[in-house]
Amino acid sequence: MARDFSNVAIQVGIDLSEIKGRLLEDEVQIMDDHADRMRTATKEHWTGWRYQGVSAKARGNSGRAWRSKVQATEGTRGIILENRARGFYGKKPYAAFVHRAGTKATGSEEWRTVLKLLIDDHLPALKADLTASILRNLSEPRAPKRVRENKSIGFTTLNLVG
Repeated sequence: MARDFSNVAIQVGIDLSEIKGRLLEDEVQIMDDHADRMRTATKEHWTGWRYQGVSAKARGNSGRAWRSKVQATEGTRGIILENRARGFYGKKPYAAFVHRAGTKATGSEEWRTVLKLLIDDHLPALKADLTASILRNLSEPRAPKRVRENKSIGFTTLNLVG
């Protein structure tokens, strides 16, 4: 049976589309701090693997590969955790396939437990901290959202005089 090898990208977010402007510096800092905590918690959870027949230098690639990004500009603000680990032999992505020994390879992939950990243990604190900061900053001016013009679509304006 062929395995579906792929990367992992987990995004947790908060819909803040009601905010008509960009997040302020301290609000973005909250997002950055929570991204660091989420990445650390994910790495701590992503341990305890059985490495039967795998050399010591080929172990731990997927644990070291976790990275975080913050999307804090518009709409749904979020934290994205990515794992683009490549196998030591063959250099193929495999993080989406990682699962605990004794579990089925499909349906019990470890990224699913990471997602649950983030939603249950980290998202409520992110929402609370970010909401508190936004409420403190209600009177502060916000830079407006900048919507880019889609250069690939041309418009023709017709002025009709009747």
